[in-house]
Amino acid sequence: MPPTALAWLAAGFFAMKGLPQAFLEHLGERGVARTARVLIVRPSNQTLLLFENGRRPVAWPVSTAEKGLGEKQHSYQTPRGLHRIRKKIGAGLPKGAIFDSREFQGEIWRPPPPRPPPPFVAVGRAVEALPPLPDVVTSRILWLEGLEPGKNAGADEEGTLVDSYERYIYIHGTNSEKLVGKPVSRGCIRMHNDAVIALFDRVELGDLVWIEDTKGDGRR
Repeated sequence: MPPTALAWLAAGFFAMKGLPQAFLEHLGERGVARTARVLIVRPSNQTLLLFENGRRPVAWPVSTAEKGLGEKQHSYQTPRGLHRIRKKIGAGLPKGAIFDSREFQGEIWRPPPPRPPPPFVAVGRAVEALPPLPDVVTSRILWLEGLEPGKNAGADEEGTLVDSYERYIYIHGTNSEKLVGKPVSRGCIRMHNDAVIALFDRVELGDLVWIEDTKGDGRR
């Protein structure tokens, strides 16, 4: 084999190393080309991984849905499987920019100043015991499109909408930063504001996103 071919194969293996086998198999079955950047969302440990050609993957904590994984409309669940980034919204806006139907109206969220915890938290109650904040989308939006007809695109066999794009499934910043790392969202994938800005700046339209099942291997 020519040295150039060996180098290409080695580079390809290195780039794919660490990507879930189920994801790679899915690409082959569907004839989808792997993009230079791949996002892997792991609800099993509330983590998002960014794989880039030849680079060590970068990991950030996330929050997927409180109601678990699923694709049906109005389920408030996080969809599984193969997606791509369909739209990027918020480039150049300040950290904490608040979106209303994906539009920035000029309002910016800022974390409240530190204060002593209420007594029930101080004695060991979970952070979730605090009164919930309004669910606000902040800083950046990566709007996802499902690539599996009948699973996360279009409608299922019963005619129920399962389309991630039409369900407005995003990766986005949140005003509930203290809860990032716990499954508390209404279907989207929440990130810390600094993290979602960093991710936004590194990915491109069309980059693939694989949302694993809770088993951690992406199989269903």
